[in-house]
Formats: sequence, structure tokens, C-alpha cells
Amino acid sequence: MPLRSDALHALDDGLSHGNGAGLQLPQAILPPEIRLMVLEELERLVEGRSRLSHFSAVSAEWRAFFQPRIFETLSIRHPGPDVTQLDANVRGDRTRLVKRISLHVTTDEYDARHDFDRPESGSSQRANDTMLQEALHELFRVLSKWGYAEDAHGISLDISVSSRSDAEHQLNHRNDRPHLSRSRVHSQDFERCLLGSLFGPGLARPPLPRVPIIKRLSMSNQNYRSFSAESLPRILLSLCCLETVNYAPGRSIDAAGRIARSQANMSLFQCVENSTTVKSVHLSESRSEIRNLVLASVKASYGLRTLAICHAIDAREFFQCHEDANRIPSAQCATVGSWPVLERLVLTTETGDLVAGASHVDSVLLMAATAALQMPSLKTMEIWASRIDHHFVFRYYAGAYGPTVCVCATWPVKLGAAVLDAWQQAAGGHAQQKQRQLRHKVASLDPGPMEKRSMDYFCHKIRPKRIMRDW
Repeated sequence: MPLRSDALHALDDGLSHGNGAGLQLPQAILPPEIRLMVLEELERLVEGRSRLSHFSAVSAEWRAFFQPRIFETLSIRHPGPDVTQLDANVRGDRTRLVKRISLHVTTDEYDARHDFDRPESGSSQRANDTMLQEALHELFRVLSKWGYAEDAHGISLDISVSSRSDAEHQLNHRNDRPHLSRSRVHSQDFERCLLGSLFGPGLARPPLPRVPIIKRLSMSNQNYRSFSAESLPRILLSLCCLETVNYAPGRSIDAAGRIARSQANMSLFQCVENSTTVKSVHLSESRSEIRNLVLASVKASYGLRTLAICHAIDAREFFQCHEDANRIPSAQCATVGSWPVLERLVLTTETGDLVAGASHVDSVLLMAATAALQMPSLKTMEIWASRIDHHFVFRYYAGAYGPTVCVCATWPVKLGAAVLDAWQQAAGGHAQQKQRQLRHKVASLDPGPMEKRSMDYFCHKIRPKRIMRDW
């Protein structure tokens, strides 16, 4: 007898626990499989969850089908009544239906057409800080009442911040408006106005409520704003059961901005190092020149299962810092580090040296293999390098057919015997890969026409089975 889907069981439960209203509907006489097809088609034809909420009131059966789809993803906007409505409408068992909450904070508007090259004033920064602080406090206060996440349940929280004026900022229209002054358009203040503040010490007090039901936190690079070194720890510490952090703010534009952003990223890794729950970190950020950021990321990685860092640090610096710390223990890193549970590692490096000669490619891959010897749980390691005219990706993965090394580049690449021997040795120490022969693949691909020479185009060309992080 064929197995029944969860949706079919939900329909039966809806009928058995309902008040009988659903039995009066003509389709109630149909088999559950047919009724499910009707509801799925209705869901496909209707746009917007507001309409679905009306359908859930038809009967217990319809409620059992539509409610999980209505509450699966919730969008909260601040300022506005959304948090209050969330508190009123999502309680009890409904909280277990929620999988993702997107919080978008709308900051004050500004004159994007005329004052587009004026940095935010102190009063504007304070107003934005206050706006974000209020939004986080209101939302966290509600979520703190939802209790702890069950083993198979946990909510993802996405935070985004922008002003309605950002869409009108000349940065988004400078190619369409040739009358703009070049000196104004290409000044640093031109972008600094759009980037906004770093949401600094204003978030430090009062402390945010503890929210144990959030397991994943994300701030994507669709936002121009970013958090500061003071605010990030406050947010992370309040999410006391957090497992995954995905932090990809907009890029910094000057030395002062890069230093502030590096300090914020250091505070992120320091929190991760001290956390007993965080097991996965994804960071996409501009390159940092602060050496301590590399050390902070290495120390934090020792307790992680997944780490992906794009641009903020170089892969060679990461591996070299680990070697130096273990060879010459210091006050900052007094113990020998290893990666007992690390399963997936993704890093980036500079393309220039790799293109210069095969020895540079072998050098970084030998460093990676040496580090992999101390990663007994490793399943996948990737090293990416990209610029407008050249792309490179290295991937090691422990698959069902044995360990495999794959290299794709837009110039001819040949792996040396020392590299293959090193990775064979590294694979021998990984779970379920002992005594299995290392396979390797090398491919040189045409970078394509100039207008298409992007990493997205390159990824489409190589068609990887699985990309750890879509940069």
C-alpha cells in the first residue's frame, strides 16, 4: 500500500478534529487525494496570503491545509502595527508553524535628488539608531514569549534596513542622468550618504530580551547599512540558541569605514568563539587589513561545522595564521587549535598570484591540504578567486565514490604531484575515506565575452553539483 503524505494526514486530522463543518462541503465525499489536488490548485491560482487566510476559515480541513502556508514566512515592517498584530495573531500552536521572520526597518527619508553627496548628520544617525533599537526591542519582546525551539523546529530571522529615499539616490540612476556633476557623483560622500550609520552605541542600552526560538540570523548584502562592534554582540547574545549566522552587509568605502567594519566583524567572531550553540557562520565583507581579524576567525572556526568567508580575509592568511599560532603560541592563542567538527569550509583568495604561475596555485592548495589534515570531519572545502577577467575555484569533497579534488579556471591549470599527494594524505584522515584513492579533475574554461565575465556566468559554465556559498 502506498505511503500517504503529511498533507493527506493533515486533511484527515482537520476533519476528525473539526466541528463537522467541512463534512457539509460537496468535496468532502471525494477521496483525500482528490481533495488535496483541489486545494493545491486553489493555492496555485490565488496570489497573496491575505486571500489564503480567508480560505482557512472555510472548514477545519481547509484550515489544516492553508494555515502552515500562511504562517510559514512572516514579514514585519517597522514602524507600523505589524509587531502588535504578530503578538495578537500568532500564539500557541501557530508559533510552531513559523519558519522565517523578515524584519525590515524603514529609516527616515532624505533628499536623495539634491543632497545625495552629504553624509548623514549626527541627528539622522541617532534617529536611525533609535528606530532600529525600537524595532528589535518590540519584536524580541514578542518572540521571547514563544519559548524554546524544538529539535526539529527553529525560526530564521532576516534583518534589513533601508530608507524609502534609497531607491531615488543618484547612485542607482547615475548612468541615466548624465547631467549630474562628475565631481559630486564620484566623491566618497556620494556613497557615504547612502550607506548610513553603523548603528553604534545607541543599541547598547537597554539590553535586548532573550529569544531562544531563533536559530538562524541573516543580514544580506541587499542592505546598505551594517551593524557596529557594539551592537552585534548585543543582538547575538540575546539570541541564546542561535546556530547559524549569515552576515553580508554592504561594502565600506573608505579607511575609517573599513576599520569600523573590521572591528564589528571581530566582535562577531569573538561572540562565535565564546558561543556553545553557533555552528555555522557565513561572512561576506570587504577585504580587511587588520591582522587580528584573521586570528579571530581562525579561533572561532575551531568549534564550527561550517565556515564561509568571502573577501574579508584571504585563504592563505587563514591557513598561515593557523600554522603560526600552533607553531608559536602567544597570549592571544595559547592552545594548539584544530577543527574536530568542521565539515565545510569556503574561503576566497586573490586571483593575481594564481594567474602568475602554477607554483602559486600549488602553494595555496598545499597550505589547504596541510590544514585539512586537522579536519577529520571535513566533507567539503572550496577556495574561490575572482576578478573581471579571471575566475578560479578549487573544490575538495568526500563523496560516495571516494574523495575528489576538482579545479576549474579560466586559464590553463595543472596540479603538481605534491599537491595530489598532500590531498591524498589529507583524505586518508577523513571519516569513511580511508584507503580510498583520490580522484582529481582539472578544467580550463573560456571566460566568455567581456560583458558576461562575472562569477555568476562562471558558475553557470562549470555547473557545480553544490555551491557552498553563492557569493
